[in-house]
Amino acid sequence: MDKIAKCCHYRNFPFHLELRVKGDKIIPIELNPMRLCGWCITDIAYCAWGINVYEYFLNRKIPDWKAILSKSDNSYYYFTIGENPKAENFEIDYYKYLKNISNPLDIRKIEV
Repeated sequence: MDKIAKCCHYRNFPFHLELRVKGDKIIPIELNPMRLCGWCITDIAYCAWGINVYEYFLNRKIPDWKAILSKSDNSYYYFTIGENPKAENFEIDYYKYLKNISNPLDIRKIEV
């Protein structure tokens, strides 16, 4: 961890680390910024209110809710996950699904 911090100049940075222990060796597999909410939920804060939660967290910024909410147009933003059943040869028709959503901002097709 010290080597990673020195190499990347990280300090007080929240992250998620996956590693493998093989005998007496610890092998890092991946290191990602902490998701704060997981599954891209942080995007909702950006789409709805223009808040980059990572920037706010790292710089200890506090949203000016009074100003943010005064600009609100009463839109609804939500995040949904569709899970593929474990049936063979099952394909999700993303575009058929999106017909149920009036203004999709993003779609992320995930291969499990």
